[in-house]
Amino acid sequence: MSRVHENLHEEAERLKDDSVSFSHEIRLSYIILAVIFLLAVTAPPVLLVQYFLYRQDLPVITLIFGILLLWRRRLLQRGKPSTPTVTPQLSWIIGALAVLLVFAFCWAGRHLVMWDYPFSRDEQLALFASETISSGRLHGLIAEPWLSVRAALNQTFMATQTNANVWAPVYLPGNALLHMVVEKVGPAGLTGPLLCAAGVVATWGVARQLWPNQGDLHLVALLLFVLSAQNLALGMTSYAMSAHLTLNMSWLWLFLKNRPWSHTAALLVGMLATGLHQLPFHPLFAAPILATLLWDRRWAVAGFYLVGYALIGLFWTHYLTLPGLATPSGLASELGTQRAASMASGAFALSLNYLHLTAAGIVRFFSWQHILLLPLMIIGGRAAWQSRDPIQIALVLSFLLMIVVRLLMRPYQGHGWGYRYFHGLIGVACLTATFGWAKLRDAGLADWSQLRLASLLTLGLVIPWLLFQAHLMVQPYANLSKRFDELHTMALIIADKGAPFAKDLVINRPDLSNRPVRLMASELHGDDLTRLCQRGSLTYVSASDLAGINDLFGLAASPSVEEDKRLLNHAPPGCVRAFSR
Repeated sequence: MSRVHENLHEEAERLKDDSVSFSHEIRLSYIILAVIFLLAVTAPPVLLVQYFLYRQDLPVITLIFGILLLWRRRLLQRGKPSTPTVTPQLSWIIGALAVLLVFAFCWAGRHLVMWDYPFSRDEQLALFASETISSGRLHGLIAEPWLSVRAALNQTFMATQTNANVWAPVYLPGNALLHMVVEKVGPAGLTGPLLCAAGVVATWGVARQLWPNQGDLHLVALLLFVLSAQNLALGMTSYAMSAHLTLNMSWLWLFLKNRPWSHTAALLVGMLATGLHQLPFHPLFAAPILATLLWDRRWAVAGFYLVGYALIGLFWTHYLTLPGLATPSGLASELGTQRAASMASGAFALSLNYLHLTAAGIVRFFSWQHILLLPLMIIGGRAAWQSRDPIQIALVLSFLLMIVVRLLMRPYQGHGWGYRYFHGLIGVACLTATFGWAKLRDAGLADWSQLRLASLLTLGLVIPWLLFQAHLMVQPYANLSKRFDELHTMALIIADKGAPFAKDLVINRPDLSNRPVRLMASELHGDDLTRLCQRGSLTYVSASDLAGINDLFGLAASPSVEEDKRLLNHAPPGCVRAFSR
């Protein structure tokens, strides 16, 4: 009898020690979050950074702080542990339902939340390149009468200097290729929802690979992944980030299968993932995981990947010179130069501002995830280190490596729902957090009711709030763009300096067959208007017509009214009509 009491006493002491240890990790979570938040609020006064932080992220961060405090108290009280029983059959059913729900949600959200509008320049260029690839080229052609005003067509993130009549996005074409293939067989806008749903499949597959016959952990990984507002929001867009996430998780799934065919397939997936958008994203994700091959002394497999990724890098840096692509003379070198300049811009600047901007990005990332992701990641990171399991440690290092890279390179993302630069690592973050939940479960401290409550709060409060904010932000741009398309005029001149990001309203097709053609007022001169007026009617969108955008950011009327007058004074009488809001 005394032996039984002794065992019970030892078990009670162990639970007490574990609960105190985990409560310390939760406290560390909100200390880290508080420090990062303080760094974020002291970031340089960048309009989008401040808008996102105070208008979108702050309410969610406040909720996360409250949840962390309550969860730590509950953990110290050591309530009755509980975890659901998930059979293999139920795991399949839950996985299938999650895929269908995510696809339907993103497809509906593309229209109801994002207005079915390519809000950012990255989205616009993905669709631009998709159209050129569909026509058999990797570039668009600028015809008369637009050559003389090509600078006004919006050349942001485009190569145009080498050939006056050629323009092409500086981004790699993988994302555009996916859009082209999907939209050949389905409606426009289907790619993002499909990729987001495929990401659920891949993450579920990785979870099953890491924790065979542990259905409760499969469910936790799915919950964390599916309830990522960032994942859902970007699945409603044409950004490359949904493809990055899905291909990264597909690559990991194949890598973990550890068969000759799966490693070959992983390398093929890696080839597409590397060429999606910008070169470094996928290799940075894969590098720590591939390092486990060296740790395990699997030299042949490591050599296979090393040679494979070297060839992939060579392909994507020289693909424009391949025979059969009919790349105009000089365009390949111009694109290569601009891509290298884009990656090198601001690299290794070691600026204090980079620390603040990276902090703002981290705050934004965790604001757009499941509200328990951060504390579970910290518990999981410690568990990974204690386990000495190479794969678990590699997943943690993959996430940390991206933070270091953003500190050394330009961390400012511009537009983005959540923090786009971490998007390809959402799956890694969810898996690390699932390691944390497994550690709690094994210590007898996993209370399913707490995870369920946090999930309901994420689903019922966080996701609706953030998607509503995204909806409000896109609205004035989408409404204006729709009205522009309804105008019967040859060209539309937009006062692109009249409101924040008004330049992004200047969207044109690769062959300029759209009417009206949209032009940036800041790149036009009086002689340009005279020549254009000889060919057709023009409509001018003044700074006052963009008041809805300025209202969104809480800004006063733009001071560009005088510039409007200067430009219009050079136009022939009766040539330029005013746009009426």
